[in-house]
Amino acid sequence: MIAVPCHTPGLSRTALSKMGWLCSDTAQLRFDGVRVPVRYRLGAEGAGFRMIMGNFNGERLALSAMALGFAEACYDEALAWARQRNTFGAALIERQVIRHKLMDMQMRIQSTQAWLEALGARVDAGDEGTDWVANVCLLKNHATQAMQFCADAAVQILGGMGYMRGTVSERVYREVKVMMIGGGAEEIMKELAARQWNL
Repeated sequence: MIAVPCHTPGLSRTALSKMGWLCSDTAQLRFDGVRVPVRYRLGAEGAGFRMIMGNFNGERLALSAMALGFAEACYDEALAWARQRNTFGAALIERQVIRHKLMDMQMRIQSTQAWLEALGARVDAGDEGTDWVANVCLLKNHATQAMQFCADAAVQILGGMGYMRGTVSERVYREVKVMMIGGGAEEIMKELAARQWNL
């Protein structure tokens, strides 16, 4: 693994436009005859891939926590909107279908939180047993699916307002796919878990 200073001759960047994560620059990097002194090597020679692989499970756990936070933010905004928005003489929260949507959101939030807390407790106890990777992979899928569901439900509850820039739910809606792909796409997560469980 090599750290390449951004001013290195031969290194150029082309910005890439994205659906979400607008606060994070993303670019295509081009290396034309780039030379980097050996002092910029990180770790042992030939160990770079292993270093990156060693970070994945921590990244997946962090993504799960982030997805949970995003799901909760969508729920909070949808609940506040449902309480204050009146349609046909009553607040949205008085509509059974809206209450049920909110409960569907809570089911996913609560199950994600419980699973995340259980895995967090295992990390704190130093228990990364045989099913550790499988659990982290499936939690990451579960958490990001909960985020996706809650973002979609919140936008639906907010109606036209949910489609407007400036609402939390609209912003989170744009972030869903990168969370589902980052750290390993759902299909990869399922395959890693299946292999760990010898399926």
